[in-house]
Amino acid sequence: ADGDGAVLISFQDVTEQRRTEAEFVKTMEFLESLIDASVDGIVAADMDGNIILFNQGAERIYGFRAEEVVGRMSARELYPEGVAEWVMRRLASEQHGGAGRLAPTQLEAVGKNAERIPIRLSAAMIYERGDPVATFGIFTDLREKLRVEERLAEAQQKLASTERQALIAEL
Repeated sequence: ADGDGAVLISFQDVTEQRRTEAEFVKTMEFLESLIDASVDGIVAADMDGNIILFNQGAERIYGFRAEEVVGRMSARELYPEGVAEWVMRRLASEQHGGAGRLAPTQLEAVGKNAERIPIRLSAAMIYERGDPVATFGIFTDLREKLRVEERLAEAQQKLASTERQALIAEL
């Protein structure tokens, strides 16, 4: 400093803070990758129903891109009329997996072109300091499974018919 002035220099060690921030970023990136890697659809919404998360599995099931949905759509639009409210009532009850949880339940969802999609839904509330702040659901697409079951039932019917015809011919 010039003349009689003084300079005060203060140092603070931020090594631990930076290490914690780096770990937080790494964990967040891992969780985002985990959510996007899921084959199942994962959708989260705030308590007003505004969609805040829509993973790649949900994009595949519903036909919407995340950019079309997050912050722009209500979770109610992903179900037939009244079903979102039905799911919320079950989440609030003790009988379907415990308060704040919904055990796997088969129901229908509504895709981009108003297509009815058979799904299995598991859902839960997310709490902060004891208050619900969001809900999330994990959606399993049942279309292929139901198609396979239908083909199997048809094959069993054909087999039974063939067996009856063979028995008649034998008699």
